[in-house]
Amino acid sequence: MAPCATDVIDEMNLSIISNPTVDAGSNAMVCENASQQLYGSASHYSSILWTSSGDGSFDDPTSLYAIYTPGDEDILNSHAILTLTVDPLSACSETVADDLVMSIMGLPSAEAGEDAVICGDESLLLNGDVDTESSILWSTMGDGIFDDETSLETIYYPGSQDIINGEVEISLTAFPMGPCSDAAVDMLMLTVDPIINEVETPNGPDFVDTHYTPTSEYSTESEYATNYQWFVHPVTAGYLLNGDNITSITWNESYQGLAYIYVKAINECNSMVSDSLEVLVDNTVNIDDISNMDIDVQVIPNPNNGLFKLELSGLQESVNCQILNSSGSLVHTQKLEVFGSDKRSIDFDYSDLSQGVYYIKLIGEKQVHIEKMIINY
Repeated sequence: MAPCATDVIDEMNLSIISNPTVDAGSNAMVCENASQQLYGSASHYSSILWTSSGDGSFDDPTSLYAIYTPGDEDILNSHAILTLTVDPLSACSETVADDLVMSIMGLPSAEAGEDAVICGDESLLLNGDVDTESSILWSTMGDGIFDDETSLETIYYPGSQDIINGEVEISLTAFPMGPCSDAAVDMLMLTVDPIINEVETPNGPDFVDTHYTPTSEYSTESEYATNYQWFVHPVTAGYLLNGDNITSITWNESYQGLAYIYVKAINECNSMVSDSLEVLVDNTVNIDDISNMDIDVQVIPNPNNGLFKLELSGLQESVNCQILNSSGSLVHTQKLEVFGSDKRSIDFDYSDLSQGVYYIKLIGEKQVHIEKMIINY
């Protein structure tokens, strides 16, 4: 100012600091059992910090390249919001932040169903349950086949080896959705009970003289049978003791004729009846068993259907020919004359008689000869 005439000048340096910038990166997806690498970026900052809206964890929340591991709450919510916050350099006061959405893909789950039991001639309806899957597949440790192995509801048909083994393991696999890589597998055990395909015809005597053998034993075999039920027809022939594959019958001493024994093999899946064993039941106590006549006698055929021939040779005297039933009652008689050493054939027709055991009795003056004959239609 006047009267001074000299100017005075002073200088200062002004530094301009930029506000911070931040980029949390692109939204991402992670599998629930995996961790996600983060790629944040920032400038003009003094510090950074990652935070989550959920309960996951960072390996180093102060690193731009932190690794995030989802927590249980994150998995339940299927996502978490991750925020990258940066603090400014000194002289600046504005804190900035950026978010990304971390989607969380659940692992697949699979339930094949309960263990099951079927018979060897049956199939199994499968109805599995899966979640968070991209696709499914049924598989077997045996040799059976599926109606459609890629459908949750399908039918399994056991193979021959499954039936032989008696059981087979069936698995349901649920394949994951990306980015998950672990599939879910659940198994059920299928028990295959065998079916009875064959029953052996009863094995035992097919001729019984109840005078000498009041009780007889019979047996059978049937693979896979767990129980047996025995039958005799007619029931008046005797009393059967039901048991396992071996039984005994106490014969009715008053019964004579043909009886039929058969057996039913049983298990939890099915039953099957055997063919019948034909048994000729006799009781010689009522028949005179003296046979001292020196002749050759044949009944042809024997057994027969009531039509037969009686061939004789060596008959040296006239005889009375009697036909007796099994109880000893006379059903026919006729006289046969002497014809020496020549063979003679006599035709008989008793087709009107019921089937059973009969006796041809040749009675001479001092001698008797008896031949047994069976009529069986």
